[in-house]
Formats: sequence, C-alpha cells, structure tokens
Amino acid sequence: MGDVLNLYLKAISIDPEDFETNFSLGVHYFEYKKDYDRAIHHLKLAISEEENATALFNLAIVYDEKGMSQDAMRTYLEVSSYSHFFEKCNGAALAFRTF
Repeated sequence: MGDVLNLYLKAISIDPEDFETNFSLGVHYFEYKKDYDRAIHHLKLAISEEENATALFNLAIVYDEKGMSQDAMRTYLEVSSYSHFFEKCNGAALAFRTF
C-alpha cells in the first residue's frame, strides 16, 4: 500500500486541487491508515473542487467513525438530497436521531 500512497502524494504535489486524487487520498487514509484527520482534509478538498455525493457520503462515514456525530449527521442529511443516496443516508441520519 505504500507504493499507492506514494503515487497519490506525487500526483497531489503536481495538482493539489485535483478531485480524483484528493478523493482517493481521503479514502486511502481512512481505509488503510485509519488517519481520520487526513481523510477529512482530503475529502473536503475534493468536495471543494467538485460537489460529489460519493465524496460527501465518505466524509460522513469518516466523521461517524471519528465520533463526530453532529458533523456526520449534518453530512448524511446533505447527501440525502442526492436521490440515489437518499435511502441509505436518510436511514443513517435517522439512526443518529435515536441516540
């Protein structure tokens, strides 16, 4: 996995605002490194370049895993405005309301 991370880091050094690279780095830091802060940073950069339901949904998951319940719920609700994510996100947001 180190080689993949190095390739992402090289790509981001060339174009720090690239959506795909920031999205991929965010997912990589979350999935393989459990580095939630870096995952949040790169997912937010990706979203600032291109509003994307998948990136928002991943950001909500990272917030959730990090214990940032309010941010997670807010982001799940934001993603629920995208029709193809509505059921999954609305269910997640409703689950937060029960606690």
